[in-house]
Amino acid sequence: MIDAEVIEPEQLRQLLDDFAADANPIVLLITVILTYIIALLLMFPLTLLVVATGILFGPWWGLLYAILGTLSSSACSYWIGRHLGKDTLTRYQGRLLRKTSSYMTRRTINSMIIINLLPVAPFTMTNLMGGAMGMPFLRYMLGSAIGIIPGLAAVTLLGAQLTRLLLAEENREIAIALGTILAALALLFVIHLVYRRKQKSKST
Repeated sequence: MIDAEVIEPEQLRQLLDDFAADANPIVLLITVILTYIIALLLMFPLTLLVVATGILFGPWWGLLYAILGTLSSSACSYWIGRHLGKDTLTRYQGRLLRKTSSYMTRRTINSMIIINLLPVAPFTMTNLMGGAMGMPFLRYMLGSAIGIIPGLAAVTLLGAQLTRLLLAEENREIAIALGTILAALALLFVIHLVYRRKQKSKST
């Protein structure tokens, strides 16, 4: 029989604080960016990655790392897609990716905002298509940033508050953490709903 030692909330809090304090900021930033690039190229879910970033680094540093990591991955995927070309990707595209490519043909900042706010295909695949469809890089990155950052802010906050909830020792702390989590989920829902309605109104 193996006895498992239970980590107390204060011990977990101290481990997270020590991790943040001991790490070299430059090395940490490079590690986070490389982790995002590799994980997203392997189709790891972006939401889980951002939640983990919020848990590890808190809402503010977590958001900064999530933005830099996500946009670095977007840029990397774009150039890979540019190298592969439209024919290679469209040969294997499904219904969702065909819908994405229909947005991409407009080559506008707004089309990238819509694709990232209303994900109609896996994150990395939409970035590959951005490069393959020949969208101008700066326009692509600007649209990606505007479309991605609101969702990243909400999900990072969600991850940070999950940590706060796990470490909470008083009812007040639990209530604040739960309230913030519900607010983050509501923000994600509102962002999604507003842009979906906007797209429906344009199509009618």
